[in-house]
Amino acid sequence: MRPLYVFILFLFATFTFIACEKTSIDIVDHPTAQVDDYSIPEIPEDIADLMTEEDILKFKAGPGADYLESIQVRRRHHHGRWHPVLMRMTYHLQIAPIGGTDCTPGQFQPCFGPGAPSDPTDCLASIVGAAGQAIADGHWFHRLIHAEYYPVFCLPDYAGFGSGFYTSNGSLLWVEATNTAFQYDEEFNSVFYRFGNYIPQQSTGIFEGAYGWEIARMYTAVENSPSNDPNGQGESDVIIFGWVYYL
Repeated sequence: MRPLYVFILFLFATFTFIACEKTSIDIVDHPTAQVDDYSIPEIPEDIADLMTEEDILKFKAGPGADYLESIQVRRRHHHGRWHPVLMRMTYHLQIAPIGGTDCTPGQFQPCFGPGAPSDPTDCLASIVGAAGQAIADGHWFHRLIHAEYYPVFCLPDYAGFGSGFYTSNGSLLWVEATNTAFQYDEEFNSVFYRFGNYIPQQSTGIFEGAYGWEIARMYTAVENSPSNDPNGQGESDVIIFGWVYYL
């Protein structure tokens, strides 16, 4: 449980730093003319099965014109190539309520555990959302990947934000993201999208200077929802697709 609460302080510092340094570029839906800068692979069937037609079109559109043009400038100092991002994994969730004056960094605190008030009554009376951690291990093509993401879900619809990273062979790829509101089906299974940008200043190893974007589709069956577990634990089935530029 301790990592759940330690991450709050870590999250505040991270967002303060990134807010000053990152540059966000919109993800485009249309193909670009510079197709020679990347190669579109076949999407594995187990990932394609969970992608909508729109998801597939966004991936096949490539990195996007703004990213491709920006890379032309970056190549003067940093050489690399575009890599497709295609992953499917199971996130193990640990989520708890947060209370405060607002659902923004520095304005809330966990209601339970380290960093929480000794009496959670006031915190629970001023709940602004939930926060926690999502951890997974999987594959990115042939590469073994460990993933950690620290989301903040804001009331009333749980749209929110977060940060996290992927590690592989000692290298780290950092991502900052926002997520859409939760959508529920008739059985109360939930799904939402996470839209992320890779942060070159925070990435290390082979990912140093990495640049690009990802979209994650996160599906949680009602029986695996943290809200239905007394300890706030659960699981989500996740696909992640996008493009990243690195060596």
